[in-house]
Amino acid sequence: MRTILATIAMAAVAASTATAEGLKEAGPADHKRVGNFYAGVVSGYAWVDGETSGALLGGKLGIIASRSSNHILAIEGDVLASWIEGDYSRPGFIASAEIDLLSSLQLKLSTSAGQFRPYISGGLAWIRLEARSGSSDKIFSASTNDFGWTIGAGAEFDVGESAIGSLGYRYYDFNGEFDFGVNGARSSKYDFGAHAIEASISYRF
Repeated sequence: MRTILATIAMAAVAASTATAEGLKEAGPADHKRVGNFYAGVVSGYAWVDGETSGALLGGKLGIIASRSSNHILAIEGDVLASWIEGDYSRPGFIASAEIDLLSSLQLKLSTSAGQFRPYISGGLAWIRLEARSGSSDKIFSASTNDFGWTIGAGAEFDVGESAIGSLGYRYYDFNGEFDFGVNGARSSKYDFGAHAIEASISYRF
């Protein structure tokens, strides 16, 4: 009987040890499997061609699309509210522009090992702009939604077992046209680049 009890006890200890080791190995890395989602909050600061700047705040959602022993490829989208506004008025003439929203859908390639994991990203960007133009007698206003492109680079790091911190640089490029009048009778073209430093915290599930 003692032999049987000792055997059962040893088996229980071995099973519990194996389970603990399995949980340790499936810790944070288990949240990086293909098909897993993550969502988080993004904040940052952006400036447009050195002329105007403002804060960014929003959220992001991503999915891990592919993984190898060295790299992780994710598809990530974000929507950011913007407080970037420029005033280009001069005596007798009023002109201002404001970025209301920035959004992107991009591919993000990062290393899969280590506490700090560098990444690069790039994809499609979207912007909502509002502008005013005219004189003190008559002011025209317009808004537009346009597509552009974005690229970025930075680093991710684990925060506990289920969260990811991120700090990076993004560049956005847009060009389009405002229509201030009827049938485009009064229009203004724009072409600019926006630079941003963005930080985020995301939860993997």
